[in-house]
Amino acid sequence: MIFCISSGGALIKYAKKHKVPYLQVPSGMPPRAALPYMLVPLLFFLEKAGLVTGVKEELEETTILLEKISEENGPETLTRDNFAKTTATHIGDTAPVVYGSGFSAALPIELSSSLTKTANQRLNGVFPELDHNEIVGWEAGEQCRYFS
Repeated sequence: MIFCISSGGALIKYAKKHKVPYLQVPSGMPPRAALPYMLVPLLFFLEKAGLVTGVKEELEETTILLEKISEENGPETLTRDNFAKTTATHIGDTAPVVYGSGFSAALPIELSSSLTKTANQRLNGVFPELDHNEIVGWEAGEQCRYFS
């Protein structure tokens, strides 16, 4: 079974021409903003195909959780009660670095990409490919600051 999810253009024209079921999502967004529009329909399609279950319930729970996190980390929440502000304060003038391995290998790449776009900082690595020279470079200690 073929199903098309697109923001328009040639792909939608192709789907219409060949009578392929499609969902047209809003266009003109950067990829990080378009992700929910691409992911949610895919999840419902997977459920319809019998590959996953409980999508609606999980999305409802996710929405509630994201609203709570958004409220807790909003601009009006005091720094001492706001994880996002506290983290930003601790980062200060340092360069945040995220490493990953296996299942989490995509995390450092995505977070690094977001940091590049929003803070003009970019450092990442994936184990085991993480180069020995990079690890040695951090041994100086002064530029490293860990917090929890």
